[in-house]
Amino acid sequence: MFCSILFPDDHQIPHKEAKSEPSYFKDLNLAQIIRPILAGYKAYQLDGGFLTPLDNLNIIQYRQDIMRDLENDELRELISSFCKTVFELNTFVNQTRKILASNEADQNDYLARGRMLDFASQYCSVIIETADGLKEKLILSKGLQSFTDYLDDYQKSEKLITLKTSVDNLKKELSTVHYCMLIKNGAIRVRKYEDQPDISADVRKLFTRFQQGNVHDYRHKLTEEPRADHVEVAVLKLVATCYPDIFSDLSDFCTRNLEFINPVIVQFSREIQFYLSWLNFIAPLKGKGLPFCYPRLSSGSDRLYDLNFFDLALAMSLGPEKKPVTNDFMLEPPERILVVTGPNQGGKTTYVRAFGQIHYLASLGLCIPGKEASLLLSDQIYTHFEREEDLSSLNGKLQDDKHSRRKRSYCKNF
Repeated sequence: MFCSILFPDDHQIPHKEAKSEPSYFKDLNLAQIIRPILAGYKAYQLDGGFLTPLDNLNIIQYRQDIMRDLENDELRELISSFCKTVFELNTFVNQTRKILASNEADQNDYLARGRMLDFASQYCSVIIETADGLKEKLILSKGLQSFTDYLDDYQKSEKLITLKTSVDNLKKELSTVHYCMLIKNGAIRVRKYEDQPDISADVRKLFTRFQQGNVHDYRHKLTEEPRADHVEVAVLKLVATCYPDIFSDLSDFCTRNLEFINPVIVQFSREIQFYLSWLNFIAPLKGKGLPFCYPRLSSGSDRLYDLNFFDLALAMSLGPEKKPVTNDFMLEPPERILVVTGPNQGGKTTYVRAFGQIHYLASLGLCIPGKEASLLLSDQIYTHFEREEDLSSLNGKLQDDKHSRRKRSYCKNF
């Protein structure tokens, strides 16, 4: 049973996710990496995913497998388009539901109900198309395969079949609504269409002779928010009086289907952005030839290394032409301490920052800078980078260092 694309089992979902950056974010320049992603995907509320390191190897492997699948361009495009549509539809449906429940319901009733029908139609179509499309893709990860099975079962469920049947029948009824408007002396009269001649083609033909070159398109693009001016409201009400049974069916449909969107699918469309946002973020760097890999993580005494890793924040700041210098590290058992020495401005700080970055990103289940890596899953990261003395503080340098001593640069499992 599918529960989450971020966690393989519902009991592994944390009751409380981190909402603030860990203390070492500044030292490791992780804020320069994570903040742009969160800002670009603010609507999806990804803070918990990027700010909550994992201590469970099974969850990390679960995420790595999903991200490997999503590196397939066709699969990623299919899922990305599906999730964008579902997320937007959910937003529009929530807006429409609020309008129908508000004091404006009488003014925008028919337009809002018509939009609700359109949203339900789009929803059914995207569910069926995506369920069929996913079955044609090669999916190896447990998470995406579980969601594929869930979506396939859902499209065959009585609930969705009933919804689609209701939508199709009602749209067929509404397609029979034809009416005429007579506008005279500031008044509008509406009546059923009774085979009166349609002179619109003749009018367009008449005015074609006056057209000179390309003309400005004055047609107004409707927003997804179902609102109408007072004239449109009045016309819709008059049309409804001509077809009372059909518009009554429309009202009944909306009453029965105010919450037709599956919350599990909405959750998936939000959570999958964790993977999509990261792949989009690193795409320019991969385009420059910089390596990324899925590290093998352990909590034991294996050999630890990362080949050709680099400072991700620095790489993003160099622009499209330049690439950062890559480095290696390797610790053979029982080695667990790495001492970096060298001259000033020789790259020691950059090296240490990159070392911290790869361990943090690996603990989220992401692919990390490097050609190949085997890392220890740390239960905490501590840093202490020397800073200039704060003249506004009454503390001495020694006192500041003592205060921050608890933030040394090491992983507790080392």
